Amino acid sequence: GNKFYFHEVIGFNLVDEVHGDIGVIKAVNDSASQELFEAEKDGKELLIPISDDIIIKVDREKQQIWVKTPEGLVDLYLG
Repeated sequence: GNKFYFHEVIGFNLVDEVHGDIGVIKAVNDSASQELFEAEKDGKELLIPISDDIIIKVDREKQQIWVKTPEGLVDLYLG
């Protein structure tokens, strides 16, 4: 299913349904009220909220997490 432990998804690729590959998960920030994936692509850091609204699919075989990010969020980091 789409449930996972934070430590098991470190190193997974984040794949956005619009932007495609948006980076590799380096860490999970769970110290704030909103938990975040900390991903890196081309030397840039992206912070992607962890929520059922955003996570579409977790593919453990391919080590990918498919997400539907809010409009403009990825452009904010990679634009």
